[in-house]
Amino acid sequence: MPKVRTPENLVEEMPLRKLVGQTMALSMQGSVQERQVELIKERHVGTLILPPRCFKSGDEVRKFTGDLQVVAMSVQPGIPSFIGSEQEPGLEMLPPPATSFPTSMALTASKSARYCYDLAFAIALELRSIGVNMNLAPMAIVNQDADNPRSIYTFGEDPTLVAKMSSTYVRGLQHGGISAVAKYFPLLNDVGPDAGSRAELKPFSECIRVGVDAILLGGTEEKDQSRFTPLYSRTVSLLRNKLGFRGLVVADLRGIADPPYAREALIAGNDLVIVEDGTIDENLECVISQAKKSRIFARRTKEAALRMLRLKFKRLNRFRRPSLSTYGAALHSRLAQQIANDSITAVRSGGSMPMKRESPILLVCPVRAEGGDGPEQSIFFEAMRKYSRQSLDNPIHQNPTPDQIDLALDKARRFQNLVICSIDAHINKGQADLIQRCLEVNPSAVLVSLGNPYDLRALSARNCIATYGYGGASLRAAAAFLFGQIRASGTFPIALS
Repeated sequence: MPKVRTPENLVEEMPLRKLVGQTMALSMQGSVQERQVELIKERHVGTLILPPRCFKSGDEVRKFTGDLQVVAMSVQPGIPSFIGSEQEPGLEMLPPPATSFPTSMALTASKSARYCYDLAFAIALELRSIGVNMNLAPMAIVNQDADNPRSIYTFGEDPTLVAKMSSTYVRGLQHGGISAVAKYFPLLNDVGPDAGSRAELKPFSECIRVGVDAILLGGTEEKDQSRFTPLYSRTVSLLRNKLGFRGLVVADLRGIADPPYAREALIAGNDLVIVEDGTIDENLECVISQAKKSRIFARRTKEAALRMLRLKFKRLNRFRRPSLSTYGAALHSRLAQQIANDSITAVRSGGSMPMKRESPILLVCPVRAEGGDGPEQSIFFEAMRKYSRQSLDNPIHQNPTPDQIDLALDKARRFQNLVICSIDAHINKGQADLIQRCLEVNPSAVLVSLGNPYDLRALSARNCIATYGYGGASLRAAAAFLFGQIRASGTFPIALS
């Protein structure tokens, strides 16, 4: 009888270079060239992370990933590559016409685990349609930093709610055929008897319970190898021994140039190491050299490669690739709009909403991209104009200059109806100053928080709503609420005090 191909058989047959290649993930930077094909063909790299916003269309990504898999299967028959992305809700990393979904925090505001599952499943279908089979998501951290610019890509600050939404997101992705990678598991110096019960680890425990394929560890600025390895080792030990995780543990070494750190990450118990193109050759050679010198390290490398191969056998080649018509499907766009509508939160209501369509309205709002070609337009203006042709746009930069502040204040004094938008005003002093002075000029103005909702802690507006992002669906939902077309049924997912 022919020998059954199993991951256990393969690791015994594969040469060292191929085993080491399975433990490395290349995070591609910039334009995609023949270099990636070379790394699969000659260096046997088993995982690639696609660069953000480097393709013009979904069709281009589909062709590229298809070509990569042909090469991978020719190098090691039956073992495709993992091709990953970092597509989080609201973070538009894919080329058009990918569906633009509301952010993770908007999902939490909607209070719907069903929306969370459906969104993750839709993202999985769109990713698979272009040949992606791994997603570095969800962001399972409990947000504890109001200044974190990525707050809207978390599920909030309540550990129980974050755990519920993160695990639901994992199920949606993996039921849709995508390996989920929950991130960023904190690196812990203290792993005492009660470490596994810490509130910040609750979301990861719940992701493990529902069977998440992989967990990405948080980054570190530690450059002393004598402390680097124990830090990772303690954290991996906690994951394995106290939380019972049997999946893939991933170390993110992007931004770390020294090759020994990939070797040290594997020694510490990580199974997959993400590195950049500029360092991958040195990292591979460093790991191969150590495996030749140390039987213990060679065994550790084989263990990591075996865990990767088991996941590939479990997850890949089980699902047919959907048609490209799935990518940016109308059904997904309708889902995105439903979620956005149900996430809009009226944080304070002082009587200025809904607004009257026939009244002149001044909009003071940041522009979508500063320094572009053509006249600048604020990101909320188009959505506002659908309901009010009397709207006047006053675009500002995210951190406006004194001249822009004076001009906006001069206009604000002449309008009875004023809408002001904030995007991370708590870390842009000029924007916060402008908003506060506009509110002093017109206390009945409506403040729309388009970014980090922690803005509303510092800005004392009588009328304010939160969208938790400025994707198209969220902007349309905010405008619809301002003019009385929908109710604000969202719940604020952070504490205002």
